[in-house]
Amino acid sequence: MKKTNICLVSVFLLLLSNIVLLVLNKDLTYFLSIILSLVIGFFLLKKDKKEHISVIIPQIHEINNEMTPAEVIIEKKEIPLEIITDSLLKQIENVIDSLKSSILNEIDIFLKSSWNMKSSILIKKVNEIEKKTNEANNSLKNIIKGIASGVDYDMKQSRSNIERINNLFSIIGITKENTELLKKNSDFLLIIMNTIDEISNKIHVLSINSSITAARAGDVGKPFMVIAKEIRKLSEDVKRSVEKMKGYSNILKNSITIVSDLNETVDKETHSTYTEFNELLNRIEGFFLSFSVIEGKLTGNNFNSSELITLINSDFNDASFFDIESEINKMKIEINKTVLTNRKDCEVLL
Repeated sequence: MKKTNICLVSVFLLLLSNIVLLVLNKDLTYFLSIILSLVIGFFLLKKDKKEHISVIIPQIHEINNEMTPAEVIIEKKEIPLEIITDSLLKQIENVIDSLKSSILNEIDIFLKSSWNMKSSILIKKVNEIEKKTNEANNSLKNIIKGIASGVDYDMKQSRSNIERINNLFSIIGITKENTELLKKNSDFLLIIMNTIDEISNKIHVLSINSSITAARAGDVGKPFMVIAKEIRKLSEDVKRSVEKMKGYSNILKNSITIVSDLNETVDKETHSTYTEFNELLNRIEGFFLSFSVIEGKLTGNNFNSSELITLINSDFNDASFFDIESEINKMKIEINKTVLTNRKDCEVLL
């Protein structure tokens, strides 16, 4: 009896270990081992039927609320074979249900303890990532603030330069007006010089005629000859002065023309520079707005590890082990099918 019980305990332990290995590894080899363990158990039951029957019958009556004294021993002939077989099946089902609950509890405890250990490491790593990310984020924000400050300064300088260019437009306009006025005055001065030259020529002719007339008059005309001579010298001096003035006037006119041309060139270049400065200012303002947007996004996108950890814990706590339980239920069904299929073998053994 003791040896049989020891063998049965060994077979039961082997059955439990094979079921656990089947659940964990999902290998059909362990399923075959389970079937083999059941067959061995049936052979062991054959050795001492009465003792097993005395244990089985009270359990059957307990289930049906028809309990009889536990010490009653019923002969094999008095017990229907179907009751014994059904009793064995119920025992196997109870063992499997108990084993299933035990395995699920152990797996749940193992996974949660493993998760608690790993979650502490994960929290530490996530906190380190949060720290480094926020430090990098703050550094980037400081860099962008520095760049934005420089861009803002350049933008103000560009506006100031544009204002100066606008003032330069006014100066160039006044210069153009004065240059045109100088052109007109130089032309008018040249006309005056030509008029003086003509007058000088006429005076020179008159002085010559006066000298001729005074020479014809003899002694009476000598004083007039002296005056005519002085007038002729004066006209010659005026003519020479007029020639010099014409030369200076031409130089002045050419200079005014050059200044006017340069003024036009400066005006064109200034307008071109003004346009380029406006385009540059628009681009700088675009950069400034872009930096402001980036800074705002960096401010609103700081890494928050607590939210991530809460989400991970929530997902883990909400997780269920229905897949494992489903596999155990499938295994239970297969065992029941196998036992029912081998019912005839049970009859022979019992």
